[in-house]
Amino acid sequence: MSVAAQNRKMTVDEFVRWSDMQADGLRYELLNGEIVAQAGVLGRHVKVVKNIEASLDVALPPGCTAYAGMGVSDGDDLALIPDLMVLCGREIDDDERYVHDPIIIVEVLSPSTASRDMGDKLLAYQRIPTLEHYLIVHPVERFVLIHSAGPERDWSIVRSVREDFALDPPDVTIPFEPIFARLTG
Repeated sequence: MSVAAQNRKMTVDEFVRWSDMQADGLRYELLNGEIVAQAGVLGRHVKVVKNIEASLDVALPPGCTAYAGMGVSDGDDLALIPDLMVLCGREIDDDERYVHDPIIIVEVLSPSTASRDMGDKLLAYQRIPTLEHYLIVHPVERFVLIHSAGPERDWSIVRSVREDFALDPPDVTIPFEPIFARLTG
């Protein structure tokens, strides 16, 4: 069944079975029960993801690990593949496809995904009970937009930063300048 022919909402289990049968070489996500094809990324996107992962690898406290390309799911109608996510207190299993307990999720904006990353994905990620911070990185304008759950989990804490920034939990400070290293222009 093609994406165009798929006109009903899917569960995560249905989506996994469907995506395993696709032979088109594309990656797909499930957002609020609807299939979304992922577009290819630009070089600056790849560089920024790699830079953030390297910064997190150095800065994260013991017991926390950053993963690029790992899926995140709520087990219901959400199966997304953020650019990066952080788990604390456990490692991913070898056969695990989607985690349910990230503490940090990072999306690097691309022209084709910006409105989704700042809209529907923001709302979807906020439903994950363990998530404390959702970072949206703008590689062209060079800033990081940080959405944090806060003590009441109302997600009203939003910061735009252009300098080193702290995330608590997990009690980490991320250097800002290395995020955009090696970018031209």
